[in-house]
Amino acid sequence: MRSGGAAEVIDLSSDDDGESLPFPSTSAVTVAPSSTRDVKPYELADVKPLLYPIQPPGCFALVPVKDEDPVPLPLAAKAPRVLPPPRLCRQFWKSGEYVVARRNPDADAPGGRNRLRINPKFLHSNATSHKWAFGAIAELLDNAIDEVNNGATFVRVNKFTNPRDGSPSLLVQDDGGGMDPDALRCCMSFGFSDKQSDAFIGQYGNGFKTSTMRLGADVIVFTQNQKNWTPTRSIGLLSYTFLMETGCDDVLVPTVDYQYDLTTASYTQLLRHNQKLFSSNLAILSKWSPFASEAELLKQFDDIGEHGTKIIVFNLWFNDDGDMELDFNSDKKD
Repeated sequence: MRSGGAAEVIDLSSDDDGESLPFPSTSAVTVAPSSTRDVKPYELADVKPLLYPIQPPGCFALVPVKDEDPVPLPLAAKAPRVLPPPRLCRQFWKSGEYVVARRNPDADAPGGRNRLRINPKFLHSNATSHKWAFGAIAELLDNAIDEVNNGATFVRVNKFTNPRDGSPSLLVQDDGGGMDPDALRCCMSFGFSDKQSDAFIGQYGNGFKTSTMRLGADVIVFTQNQKNWTPTRSIGLLSYTFLMETGCDDVLVPTVDYQYDLTTASYTQLLRHNQKLFSSNLAILSKWSPFASEAELLKQFDDIGEHGTKIIVFNLWFNDDGDMELDFNSDKKD
């Protein structure tokens, strides 16, 4: 897996070269008040996943997040409230066609010759393991119920209204232990499993990808964790729409992280590499998720509590007749 960490886009690939790469700089970054006029928007080509090992604890930089002085967000400031209609077919069984329009330049970098690349089309073909939508929901529920072992007391399954266009989305939320930044990356990557026994299905297996991608084209995950008594918040986006619209030839997963700072009694941006990559990821999240700003994204943690996970599957699939597979209207109690 190539990762740019909390400030990175995860490239769901592996490298066989065994090359040793240096850890990123961990120097603290001070964010000075500025206007969005002073910020040069980053193009998608600037979002290049970096390949380096997962860093040991403490190898991060913290950047304050202030409501009254938000960090300027390239692209996000210009993100439309309603995105144009996607080229992606909204009928699940007809949406597997994928054309690569942009080759990731990182693939041609030295040391990238033996790198396994995962075509975004795999997200769709992998999800066909669930013939019916309710089988995918059952998978998500099993994962959430496993969190009972981490203190979960409830699992909430509900309708969520996309604030961008008012379309219905599916919400699955629990108050379990949540995931730290590294665990979220494992959850949203391929080929990783943390199942301790046959009794537990586990939140990190392939089931998360198959179930969410079977229900909708896109999923965003909010998770809060208190591992080692250091509260963290992480956000990750797995978006077939984003990959389709930009023509990526890799499965890229933008993620951002935050860590609680005791000195300021607030959450600060947790930089696994640098501010530019964090801002680029945040811009992608703000453009392609239901939430158009960093403030809107962070507000989703308000009802999570001290620990837990919230999964929102949006751009839900339609059946072959053009009707949404999940019917939220026929039965108001459904």
